[in-house]
Amino acid sequence: GFVQERNEEDKLIEVIPGRSVSQDPMKLGDFQGLRHEFLQRIIYDNPLVQQEITRHRAEILTKHEVDEKEWGNWTVVGLSNRKGRRRWMNVDTIRNKCNTRLLSEKVV
Repeated sequence: GFVQERNEEDKLIEVIPGRSVSQDPMKLGDFQGLRHEFLQRIIYDNPLVQQEITRHRAEILTKHEVDEKEWGNWTVVGLSNRKGRRRWMNVDTIRNKCNTRLLSEKVV
């Protein structure tokens, strides 16, 4: 549920998540807190997701011929190619330019 806060003129000034979203009162109305809670539960605490992230990272670094001993020194940045609305028209070109410019900085 959501909690609505109104001013004296009965105008809506804030809509914040109610306790059904988070039982921690410190996180109510705090987008970053809710985002962190979501990421923690769905991504960081999920070993299957972590395995997939590790596998994908290894695939990307191997594709760029990075020595496995150096993987921890590299940053992998993802550019997602959307299939629906607001689709990138030239994502492959942008990805190639980024790789060319940033490989010396150990970023792919």
